[in-house]
Amino acid sequence: MGHTFVARFSDQDIRLIRTMMQKTGVGQTVKIPYGRPCDRAAADLILPYHMTLFHWGRQEDAYYLGNLEKYRFPGACKVTVTEVVSVNAEEGSKLVKLRVKPSAGFAKMAGSLEQLLHHRVSSDLHITLAVSKDHSKMGQIEASIKDHMQFPFEMTVTGISLYHIWEPVRLVRTFG
Repeated sequence: MGHTFVARFSDQDIRLIRTMMQKTGVGQTVKIPYGRPCDRAAADLILPYHMTLFHWGRQEDAYYLGNLEKYRFPGACKVTVTEVVSVNAEEGSKLVKLRVKPSAGFAKMAGSLEQLLHHRVSSDLHITLAVSKDHSKMGQIEASIKDHMQFPFEMTVTGISLYHIWEPVRLVRTFG
């Protein structure tokens, strides 16, 4: 991988996710999937809770980074979190995520990105909460969130961030 382009949430929404995760009682978790050539725990500290819009390989960096120079974030927009689910992931792990439904404002923002970059925004919009090979721990997280949270609820996308992925993971630029 070269870079990942992610939707950033309001500080209030990030606090909501952190509180939600604390209520699960499972302690420290990592949200970076397995199969990435990086220190997952270190990368997890740099990459906040987010929604990946798309990513690309290093060989495509010049094209995408050049086109992103023209991008201007149009302003905050809403998304609706519809449910929490766990799914099978890389290397026999489980991933717990919040499924997200875009608003008209988000769809407009995503459409302008797609036009600029000639790349589709992910069709699986979600917020990864935790990834582990401990399936019972992931089941506990999912069950706890279902018990403590009322779905659906809205979150605010306040900007877009570009991260260099994977070694070293670092924030490259923010938009908005």
